[in-house]
Amino acid sequence: MENPLTVGRIHSQLMDFLFTIKTIIMITRNVKFWFVMVSGLVFITMAGKSQEYQKSASGIQYKFHKTVKNAAKPVAGDLLTLSMVYRTSADSLVFDSRRNGYEFTYTLANSSFTADFNHALLMMGKGDSASFILKADSFYLKTLGMKKLPSFVKKTTNLNFHVKLLAIKAANDVLQEQVNYMKDRTSKNDVSKKTEKDSISKYLERNKITEKPTQSGLYFISLQEGNGIQPKVGNKVKVNYKGMFTNGKTFDSSYDAGAPFEFKTGAKQVIRGFEEGILMMKKGGKAKLIIPSSIGYGENSAGEIPPFTTLIFEIELLDIN
Repeated sequence: MENPLTVGRIHSQLMDFLFTIKTIIMITRNVKFWFVMVSGLVFITMAGKSQEYQKSASGIQYKFHKTVKNAAKPVAGDLLTLSMVYRTSADSLVFDSRRNGYEFTYTLANSSFTADFNHALLMMGKGDSASFILKADSFYLKTLGMKKLPSFVKKTTNLNFHVKLLAIKAANDVLQEQVNYMKDRTSKNDVSKKTEKDSISKYLERNKITEKPTQSGLYFISLQEGNGIQPKVGNKVKVNYKGMFTNGKTFDSSYDAGAPFEFKTGAKQVIRGFEEGILMMKKGGKAKLIIPSSIGYGENSAGEIPPFTTLIFEIELLDIN
C-alpha cells in the first residue's frame, strides 16, 4: 500500500506544475495584459513610497501632496487662510475647517519650539497641500496656550494635520485693514451717537412721555402698579417682556419664545437698564422701560441690535424668589 502522504505530495506537485503551464499560456496569449498588470504594480509600489512621511531638520514628520513652483512663502505675523483637518493618531476627527461655513484664518506666530505647528506652516507655500504629524500635548499646551489638555490627549497621542494653504495676507496689510476698520467704526459710531439722541427725543414727543429719566438715563413708565413685594439684588425674578426699537419693530419677546424669562438680579445676566427697571417694580406690576445705549449695549452690537441703539421694553414682573 502506497504512503498517502507521498501520493498527496506528488498530486500537489502535479497540480502546481499544471497551474504554472496554464499561467504561461495565458501570459503568452495576452502579453499586453501582463505588461499592464506589472506596470500597475510598479506604479502602486512607487506611489506608496512617495506617500511615506519624511522628517525635517527640526523634527517635523511631513509629506507634501501638492507643491506650487515659486509659490509665495508666509512669515511670522501673516494672516493665513487654510483648509485644515486634523485627527488623533487613532483617526478620531478633532477639527474640520470645511464644516465651519466660513473661511478659517490663522495668524502665523513665531515658533515657540522646534517642530511646532507654526514651524510646519513655514514649510509651505501658497497653494501647497501637506500632511504633518505633531505631538498633541505640545500643540495644545505650547502652541494654543491651553492650561489643561483635552481629556482625549495622552502623552503618546499624536495629531495628524492635513493642510492646504489657500491665501497669505502680509502682516502690514492686516494691520492697515485693522486701522481702516477702526477709523470707519469710529466715524459710524459718531453718527450713531447723534442719531440716538434724536431718536429718543422724537420717541418721547411722539408718545407724549413726560417722565424724567433717572440719574443713569433710564426712563421708567409704570403701566400697572404691582401689589406684591419689590425685588432686591440677589433675588431670582421671572418676567415676561417684549423688546422693541424706537420705530416700534420687535427684536425679542418672551411671549414669542413661549416661556417667561428668569434671571438673578445683581449677577450681570442682563443689561444694566433692564435690571434697574426690574428693581423699581413690584410683583404683578407692568412697566415700559426706555433704555439708552449708555445703559444698554453701548458701542457693541447684539444680534440685530446695532451699536448706540435705544431699546424699549414692555415688562411684566411675574414672580420673585
